[in-house]
Amino acid sequence: MPLSNEAHLRTTLDALFYKDTILARLKAQDEEELSRQFPKVANEKKEAYLNRLCEWIAPRFVGYSISHVNGRFRAERLSTHEEAANKSLRRRYLIDETTAVTRFIFPCQNESEAAQIRWLFEILFVQSIIQLVNGEDEIWMVERGSRNRVYIWRIESD
Repeated sequence: MPLSNEAHLRTTLDALFYKDTILARLKAQDEEELSRQFPKVANEKKEAYLNRLCEWIAPRFVGYSISHVNGRFRAERLSTHEEAANKSLRRRYLIDETTAVTRFIFPCQNESEAAQIRWLFEILFVQSIIQLVNGEDEIWMVERGSRNRVYIWRIESD
């Protein structure tokens, strides 16, 4: 994401390393879906269940790193040199941008645990990031490990 959002990104991500923030996110989830991902123990009270999930999350979500990458992006549809030169009088065809790349490392034992981590990452981190940078044209997330995937969130065009 553009470097202009880095301070907001750090603030948002830092908040997610506190138990009260994680509990609030977990409580906001559909209970059936949460139970599907993390089955309850027989007769487990909600508070004990959520605390158990926090204890499960604690050793897995422990930090992130941000690095800066310089990039160049095409801001218009693909054009010839001549078309781009004519456009440059009105607006730039190529834009230089420093991007904040955020990395998370989540240790997991097997694919089942990786699926749980993916699901939690979505509700704890991705939703926060998307809300934070909803003015950006695109947000990319690359997953490397047991699965290699690229996720792209785009602003829907009218």
